[in-house]
Amino acid sequence: MYISEKDMDKYQGMGERNKKGKTLKEFLEEYNPNKYPNPSVTVDMAIFAVESLDSFDADSMRKFMSDVRFGKDTDKELKILLIKRGDHPYMGWWATPGGFVGYKEEIEAAAYRELKEETGCSDALLTEVCVCGDVYRDPRTRVISTLYTGILDSGEIEYEAGDDAADALLFTVKVRECIGTEKKENNGETEKIYKRYLLSLENEENGIKISAGVGSTTQRDRFFEKTEYKVEEKNGISADHGALIMYALDRFTRL
Repeated sequence: MYISEKDMDKYQGMGERNKKGKTLKEFLEEYNPNKYPNPSVTVDMAIFAVESLDSFDADSMRKFMSDVRFGKDTDKELKILLIKRGDHPYMGWWATPGGFVGYKEEIEAAAYRELKEETGCSDALLTEVCVCGDVYRDPRTRVISTLYTGILDSGEIEYEAGDDAADALLFTVKVRECIGTEKKENNGETEKIYKRYLLSLENEENGIKISAGVGSTTQRDRFFEKTEYKVEEKNGISADHGALIMYALDRFTRL
């Protein structure tokens, strides 16, 4: 059984036996966890860095991230910590740090562990952004990832590639909207807006420039609004990580 017998009382509901006459203990002993295919669970961390972080409050950070997100000029550069993949898939391409969650490991604990193992970075306060579950986002198997983000001072951040990362570097983040790509649809009370962005990342010291074309689809009605990002073209940025970075930028605009 997945749990110990001494913990079973915590999961007892109304009634001792189900319709088949089984107690909770008997039900769990017979339960087959392989009845359904099990997706793999991972974490990804978009760790940003900016100069003189202590000069920002929530409002100024929200404006700064919004300006970056919409391609406006800013006084400071926004950077992101990426690792170079040391193995297939996307070997040699750059990715947000991340990895697989242990079988009995809390998801947030896995995020801190993977960040430490791959980059040596342990100072960032991580906050959850979203769950990314496109069916074919990883060619190895069905992989569902929880995305976290955090921000540190670029003058104080310490990092070093570890585990299966071939390298770790800070990249300057720039985003611009691709002119002429906006499309709008109205379906009753629901509005849908599509835009396309070019996400450019550069490490000037090492002469590395990578990019991704990312489409955004925003849907809104009277009560809710949601924006989804999807990588449509990539050059040196692994998998769907261009979209992950856009999701993380968006999270900071909603502080």
